[in-house]
Amino acid sequence: MTAPTGRWTTLAASAAALLTLGGLAGCGEQTSDGWADEPSGGATTAAVAAPTDASVPAFCYAYSGLAQLPADADAAGAVERFAETGTPSGTADDVRASYEALVADLGGLEALDATAVADALAGADGDTLVDFGESTCEGVYADDFSDDAESEDETGVRALVDAVNAANKSGDCAALADLYASGADRAVDDCESGGASQLRLLGGGVLSPYSAEIEVVLSKAMDVGPTYLDVVRQGDAWLLVG
Repeated sequence: MTAPTGRWTTLAASAAALLTLGGLAGCGEQTSDGWADEPSGGATTAAVAAPTDASVPAFCYAYSGLAQLPADADAAGAVERFAETGTPSGTADDVRASYEALVADLGGLEALDATAVADALAGADGDTLVDFGESTCEGVYADDFSDDAESEDETGVRALVDAVNAANKSGDCAALADLYASGADRAVDDCESGGASQLRLLGGGVLSPYSAEIEVVLSKAMDVGPTYLDVVRQGDAWLLVG
């Protein structure tokens, strides 16, 4: 299952308007007769109209995009994705109500950044949705690396594996420093000593817009069998966690 990539429709435009016109978020929908009442319970029209039949992987990708939002990430983009995706089929009423209230809270913020998103998730409106997201999304891949279809995220992770293998094979050990979020010193030392393995990608998948795990076999530890390595996104780059 690939991560959601579609452009916004009328729903998305409504949600985007909430983000940019936060002062109007509680005012209702404008009609020829003035401002109509918003749905009860604090939910906005855009939140109520959000899909109720999202796939679990798509929901988890959008939810984790908020829950793992880095300080320097595009908070508005993460909120837009979350509002566009909606909730999975069969979601309990209290979870759906929490989702709608959270989208309304986020849409009403004047300043939208990672801190504001974290505060909204920690607030009373987000409690039920967060509990649902944490219990539902653990280990769920938005994009499985064993599938043929590749998302932009998977393409980036595969390019990282190729770059690590190329650096180790060519002996360009210094290049590894730019391919690791942590553990780069060890990787460089292994490369310089001739002890580095080639990584054969078997599976794993994208967990969020900012994290993935890869199942690999290490060429110099074939008898050990497959192992999992963590991968994180920092800015536009996917990096290994050593």
